[in-house]
Amino acid sequence: VLGASLLALSQHAVHADVWGYVDEEGITHFSPERVDERYALFYRAPITGLQANAGAIEVAAVAAAPEPSVLSPKLAGFFESSPRYRQVQPLLKEAALTHRIDYELLQALIATESAFNASAVSPKGAVGLMQIMPDTGRRFGLGDDRWGPVEYKLTDPKTNIRIGTRYLRFLMDMFPGKLELALASYNAGEGAVQKAGNKIPNFPESQAYVAMVTEIY
Repeated sequence: VLGASLLALSQHAVHADVWGYVDEEGITHFSPERVDERYALFYRAPITGLQANAGAIEVAAVAAAPEPSVLSPKLAGFFESSPRYRQVQPLLKEAALTHRIDYELLQALIATESAFNASAVSPKGAVGLMQIMPDTGRRFGLGDDRWGPVEYKLTDPKTNIRIGTRYLRFLMDMFPGKLELALASYNAGEGAVQKAGNKIPNFPESQAYVAMVTEIY
């Protein structure tokens, strides 16, 4: 549902609303629009840096999290109500400290990527909490061995978060001070961002992805 609804964000949107609910299995669901009556509005704020640029959207000045005064207590409580989120909190805190990434950024990225479902597999083959492609896992040190193939190893939350956080840190170092480009690269690949002239590629999915992670963050 989240993957499909992300595409609904218009290139001309001035808000990226955050709607969500937790289902009976404790799985969190986020969407930029109200998909059905189960969804409640948790956050609404303008993305002041969202602007059209040569047919693509460029999100500027999103490297800092919103001030605490504008964070929705309802959204914070929503995270805490998810058992799957609570299970990986210690792993997120450890990874955030090790790789110098805001805990809240990892929280927002995983909420958007997998809704904290460690067994999630995308149609393209991305695996686990941070939806890592097997080739990316191999790129950052995983390999097939007697313990199992890379795809299987990426279903382990600790391994997935370790590899995904290393990759995000790599992208943030590649585009220093431009979180929007690091996020776009995480979604579409750094090659696509470079090919677009170091801008968010003109892909609706990538544009919506950057807006969604940024607003939750």
